[in-house]
Amino acid sequence: MRLKKSEILKGVDDIQKSKFTVKNNTIEYWNSKGERIIRYCYTDIIRFLPKENKVILNSGDWQTYTTKERINAFLPPNYSILQFCNTWIVQKRSHPITLWSFKDNMIIDLNNDTCDASLLQDVHPNLYLKIKGITKYNNPQEYMRIKKIDPNSEEGKKIQGQYLRRKIEESINGG
Repeated sequence: MRLKKSEILKGVDDIQKSKFTVKNNTIEYWNSKGERIIRYCYTDIIRFLPKENKVILNSGDWQTYTTKERINAFLPPNYSILQFCNTWIVQKRSHPITLWSFKDNMIIDLNNDTCDASLLQDVHPNLYLKIKGITKYNNPQEYMRIKKIDPNSEEGKKIQGQYLRRKIEESINGG
């Protein structure tokens, strides 16, 4: 359903300047504080705070393909939203790549590339390991660190033993 500009901006009182629709049901406007805002349907999905050099992301609890597509279209370079196993992830493409668990009204500070959302490995450790391709067989130290397994515990020693056995088998078999 295609909305009119007046419908999309319904309830927005502080508009200093607005553009026509930049994409279907998506409007770009500026408020009196000089903030640039991208609004999709009835939700401000991105708010650029120029004085603080920050960006606020918001899905309005509509984590849909189109909402994600609109946010990605206007995010600063090196940032994107991914979806993996029904979970939205904000990615900062740098070295090393940083992954945050998406939350509505999350704030990204572009000055120091930090965010008020939790790191993905702290919220969804299994998902983080899957995305990064980390297993107890290819990187046991990182696996145990993310899963918070004590290397000196019974489980930690078992993981390290399995890794060593595998490495020995690979070297014997020419792997």
